[in-house]
Amino acid sequence: ALAHTTIRALGKTDHPLAIVFWFQLVTLVLAVPAYVLTEGQLLSLPPAHLVPYLVGTGLAATAGQVLMTNAYRLEKASIVAAASYAAPLWAALVDLIVFDAAPSGAAFVGGAMVVGAGLVLVLRTPATE
Repeated sequence: ALAHTTIRALGKTDHPLAIVFWFQLVTLVLAVPAYVLTEGQLLSLPPAHLVPYLVGTGLAATAGQVLMTNAYRLEKASIVAAASYAAPLWAALVDLIVFDAAPSGAAFVGGAMVVGAGLVLVLRTPATE
């Protein structure tokens, strides 16, 4: 919740690209030492055949983050967060279409709970003051 409201507040003064850039930079600075501490080794380069997939994933993730950050600037944080709860549905569809793997029963139950919570947030009546 803190991240969602912080992004919304930053969106009033900062461009979404700047917010995403600094978020990714801070994440990198924190993640590399955490990896070294937990794994006891430096990062290794991926095999060359994976590089195009990794670059594509990075570009898609960055585009998604820029769009999501812009959405937080334009709409209430609770609405944007609720809309992002549709991610389990997309993940299940990709699993079925790309990997021919059906989600487990537990995944369906958990996904239904997440999507249900998102619907409650979107459809609830705002409190009157």
